[in-house]
Amino acid sequence: ALVGIGCIMMFKTPKEEQKIVPPGGRELAALMKNKHLIVFSILAVFSQLLCFALPSYFTSVAAQNLGADSSQLGFLMVVYFLVTSISSLFVGTKLYKKIGGIKCIAVSFAIGAFSCLPMFYHMDITAIYVMQALSGICYGITCGALAGFVIKAVEPRYRSTATGILQSIFAIGIFLGPVIVGNVIEAASIDAAYWVIFTLTAAAAVLSLLLIPKEYDKM
Repeated sequence: ALVGIGCIMMFKTPKEEQKIVPPGGRELAALMKNKHLIVFSILAVFSQLLCFALPSYFTSVAAQNLGADSSQLGFLMVVYFLVTSISSLFVGTKLYKKIGGIKCIAVSFAIGAFSCLPMFYHMDITAIYVMQALSGICYGITCGALAGFVIKAVEPRYRSTATGILQSIFAIGIFLGPVIVGNVIEAASIDAAYWVIFTLTAAAAVLSLLLIPKEYDKM
C-alpha cells in the first residue's frame, strides 16, 4: 500500500485538462440498450462466477481436505493471481489477433471449465496448483478481452460510462458465485458445486461463439 501511495505521488496533473461531460439520461438509456455492451457484460458475469466461486474461496477447502498447510493455501492465491496477470498480457498480442478474440474467449472459458472437474481436487496439492493456474488463464484472458470489446462497442466519449456498466453487471457474478457454491455444498457436496460451475463456464464458452458479433473477432 505504501508503494502504491508513493507511485500516486509521482503522477503529474496535465496543465490542460479536457473537461469530461458525463452522458445524460437519454444517452445512458441508449447505452443500456446497446446489445453488444450487454452481451459482453453478461459473459463477464460468468468469468466472475468462476473466479469468486472456486479459486478465490472454495478451492482452499479442497486443498485443506488434502492436508494443505497455511503456506500452501497462501501460495494457491499467489499462483492464481500471478497467472491471471501474466495471461492478461496475451490480449492484444499478434497471436491473439491471429487466432481471433472470440475464439480466444471461448477457449479460455473452456480451459476454465476444465479446471472445475472435481477429480483433480481429490488427487494432490500439485494438481490443485495446476487447476488454479488454468483458472487464472481463463480469468485473465476473458476479463481483458471482454473489457476491450466493451471499449470498442461504444463511442470514445462513452467508454468510461460503458466500463462502469460492465463492472456493475459483472458484480452480479462476484456476489452469486460464493452463494451458489455454498448452497450446493450444503445441499449436496463440494463435487456437485464444482460440476455446477463447470456447467456454467462451459455454457459461457458456447455463448461466446453464439452471441459475440463476428466483427469483434479481429479487434
